[in-house]
Amino acid sequence: MVALEERGDSLIVISRSHVVLANAIDKYEVFKPTTLATPTGKEKRISLFKTIWVIHSGEIWGDAGKLIVDMGGLAMIFLSVTGLFYFFAPKLLKRIGQRISLKRRIKRANKWSFKWHLKLGIIASIILLLAMLTGMFLRPPLLIPIANKTVKAIKWSKLDNTNFWDDNLRDIAYDSQRGFFMLATAEGIYALSPNLKEPPVKFAL
Repeated sequence: MVALEERGDSLIVISRSHVVLANAIDKYEVFKPTTLATPTGKEKRISLFKTIWVIHSGEIWGDAGKLIVDMGGLAMIFLSVTGLFYFFAPKLLKRIGQRISLKRRIKRANKWSFKWHLKLGIIASIILLLAMLTGMFLRPPLLIPIANKTVKAIKWSKLDNTNFWDDNLRDIAYDSQRGFFMLATAEGIYALSPNLKEPPVKFAL
């Protein structure tokens, strides 16, 4: 829930994506979802920053995507450890002198870690490269040119849904003098009819 507003015997509650209504006749115990209309002539578009963010975090493909990114993080830890071991192993072998059995164990471990460093590195390279490239755009200076850009939702992804207001609603207040709701969204302020049925109209700035 991000906001609520009372008008007459109705209580309007909004989340970042939906609007629900409760009435005094039901003692405000029954909440009914209300679908807000899409503004006339508007096409649903997603901010480029948000699109890059959900790709970076893996959320773009839901729980499966987040799990894949988490596995990429574990792979990065493994690659870092095995890379350090491969770098320091020759120096370690020189320091242990004539302890043959210990040398053999270190050589076997080094051979094993190098083998899996290469294999896992090849497998995880796409995930790590994608995370690196998208991460570069999440803060300045590369964030600046994309900050105000919008794109169409990626098909069959978390962003691809029919709700125009998905993750877009921020606040609501009733203007009793002008007789409509003022609906604050991520892209501006809209005038919303008292019955919540008419397409919201965006205020010109």
